[in-house]
Amino acid sequence: MSAPVWAWPALDLEAPAPQRLELEWAVWGKVHGAASDYRWIAHSPGLDPQAQRLQPELLIGNEDVPARATCWRALEGSFCAVSCYPSRAFDASRRSDFLEKQLFLWRPAAGAPAALGALLLLPRVARLTDQVWWGSSADPGWSRPDFALVLEPEEAAPVVVSEEELQGNAEAGLAALREAVGEEAVLAELYGALLAGQRPAILAGLAGPLPPAALAAILLPLPRDLADRISLAGWMLSQSVDAESFRRLWDVLVCGRPPAGLRAVSTAGAAEQGREAARAVFDADPSRLPRRPRAQAGGAPAGRSQLPSVVERLQDFATDDSRRWLAPEELAGGPDRSLRTVEVYDGYLVDCVESVETEIQKLNGTSGLVRWQREHLQVKADVLRAAALALAPTTAWRLGLPKSGRVPALLFCTRLDERDRGRLSDLGETKLREIARQSLDCRPDLFGQEIRKRMAWLAPLREQFRSQ
Repeated sequence: MSAPVWAWPALDLEAPAPQRLELEWAVWGKVHGAASDYRWIAHSPGLDPQAQRLQPELLIGNEDVPARATCWRALEGSFCAVSCYPSRAFDASRRSDFLEKQLFLWRPAAGAPAALGALLLLPRVARLTDQVWWGSSADPGWSRPDFALVLEPEEAAPVVVSEEELQGNAEAGLAALREAVGEEAVLAELYGALLAGQRPAILAGLAGPLPPAALAAILLPLPRDLADRISLAGWMLSQSVDAESFRRLWDVLVCGRPPAGLRAVSTAGAAEQGREAARAVFDADPSRLPRRPRAQAGGAPAGRSQLPSVVERLQDFATDDSRRWLAPEELAGGPDRSLRTVEVYDGYLVDCVESVETEIQKLNGTSGLVRWQREHLQVKADVLRAAALALAPTTAWRLGLPKSGRVPALLFCTRLDERDRGRLSDLGETKLREIARQSLDCRPDLFGQEIRKRMAWLAPLREQFRSQ
């Protein structure tokens, strides 16, 4: 079983995952039989690609070598999933061999990871064909330079975010990326260059363009803040390029042989991080990637000696094979002590859960004594989830709620210091209700009475929601 898709750093959720992706759709190329040059052929009603000057932002050189490939372009506040392919059109002079592009423009909701859009939209845009406009190529309107087909709104319908589809695309993309690259060292060089700031970082020596999901999968092992800014040129579509212009537009180039002006410059600045990222891809295991906590004023913690004692206690529990349970008072450091949130250390908390989940995956499909061991590990992972919820509430979006039915999500929250209880309201009323219901429904009901007794402190949170 592959790792959960949300475990990849590029998909680190800072807010609830969007339920759907709102899109605009446009087509660029030459109209069959028309005397006009390249133009916007069609677009959805909510997009004016000419006014937004989209085409200059999508150039891959002079584009005189048409080929089928996909690209991912990060713009200011939006992303473009682009499908390129040789056009079947002939212009009025009977010339051919043109490049045609179809694109989805996605303006993500706040907090949505770019990699989520890339995984869902690149495979979709690659399936589009010129059928959307080909039947209208005889329209007399093409004689006007500003003419374009306006697509029906339903033709650019929102894409529903399906975790099953996201997981499937990630797994297929990673497998295709491994197959295309062949050697871990090749991918390590790419990630090393990218993490060291080289632009463009080049994945060269490939026999052909990557499948769309494989191109998206390049983003997965990258830190979220970097992955959200990366533009991927899926293939070299030009015999030559202006290096400066190319570097302005594209962070990664996938190609056979790179143009002379874009030859890679060897850098060892991030060699080890590059090897870690490549190893994670080849093992399909994001738990191998060291998670770095979000930066804060004064600098983020660098080592265990700087970690809060509550995080150290949780790490000790996670790594001790003989321990299956952690009582709230143990985590707090004593029966009379309360818990304080440590949101900036959320990466360490997530690591604790994912390390146990990795052990659980190794035991899947087994029976007998090993099955008993797996069930105990699941409870341990749920204890860690509940602790992470109390110490850094936003981890609920990444880790989910306890799954075994034996650990209430609010187990450790009942010991939160009064000053920090309001942090749970950041999750929103719907999520809080889900957490409360899960906690009260746990069986066996070892903690239901305590949870019910302490639920009264959720009342101020409800009042806070009503006042917003």
